Amino acid sequence: MSTRFQHEIVTRTQPLSAWVHLHDSKAPQRIAPHWHQGIELSYTLSGHIDDFTINGRDYQTKSGSILVVNGRL
Repeated sequence: MSTRFQHEIVTRTQPLSAWVHLHDSKAPQRIAPHWHQGIELSYTLSGHIDDFTINGRDYQTKSGSILVVNGRL
């Protein structure tokens, strides 16, 4: 089975030199496989992520976890 990745365009938010996206839904969400040129930080404020896949490896997070994804590797 082939996995297709989307190129995610990241537009910085002023006054930050970063883009911040808050997923605040209580319902389970699926983020489509994607890539971008910048570094991605995923911080789990509360709850958990059961399946966070980076370069074919699966990770799980819990409240207070930070995942760092370097898209240039």
